Amino acid sequence: MSRVPAAAPHVRMAKPMGRSDDMLIIRGVNVFPSQIEQVITEFPEIATQYQIILTMNGPLDHVELQVETEPDFPIDEVRRLEDLRNRLAAASRATCRWPSTSSSWSPRPSRAPRQGQARHRPERGEPVMISQLTVFLANEKGRLAAACRTLADADINMKALFIADTADFGIVRIFCDTPKRAVEVLGQAGFRASLTPVIAVSVEDAPGTLADLLGFCQGASMNIEYGYCFCTADGKAVDVPKIEGDGAEAVLAEAGFAVLAPEEVYCVDPA
Repeated sequence: MSRVPAAAPHVRMAKPMGRSDDMLIIRGVNVFPSQIEQVITEFPEIATQYQIILTMNGPLDHVELQVETEPDFPIDEVRRLEDLRNRLAAASRATCRWPSTSSSWSPRPSRAPRQGQARHRPERGEPVMISQLTVFLANEKGRLAAACRTLADADINMKALFIADTADFGIVRIFCDTPKRAVEVLGQAGFRASLTPVIAVSVEDAPGTLADLLGFCQGASMNIEYGYCFCTADGKAVDVPKIEGDGAEAVLAEAGFAVLAPEEVYCVDPA
């Protein structure tokens, strides 16, 4: 009696999981990436790189659009970032007609500067701006700790830190040694960082000194976008106003305020 050979095994195909083309279906609305790209090109502040992230929020689809700003966009100005986000969200809803959307962005890191020798301290009477390290952070657990650890591992000492946050992102403003190198180190670690010119004014650590500075700025019609203060080991305080426009440092110096040079605040970068 001959034995009947066993049938060869067959691989069962899995059930198709979705579409293989570029079209997205978001809560029953057909959306093509070309529509989103059309929206992005209408914003000169935004670069051409973007990501579309689809997730599920319970039974509902959720779409997040992540874009990059151009290098010259001031990522330290929270109001301008929020305005850009709101305009982008409104334009994407109008064009793509999806029921709900949220948008975020990742500002492009500045190109790392070349290393060289430190700049000489300016002569007295030549006030200059100093460099504030500005870091854009997504509102995610551990991002601030990771940024601080990155600077610590590079042996970069922080002098002061100030955080402005929203529901979706945070802007961290830092005074640190070698700020140009800090931008390069953070960029290599995947953070978005840039340098923002600000004014540092040395005052007595006593009541009323900040009020005197702000009162002068008001009388001189200077618009302060934001500011913060910190104390130093020699019993002084440093007021850091971000003043709109150019030339404020010279006006303050002429009025008798002690405008600090970079090397009086932190260790400067090699030029």
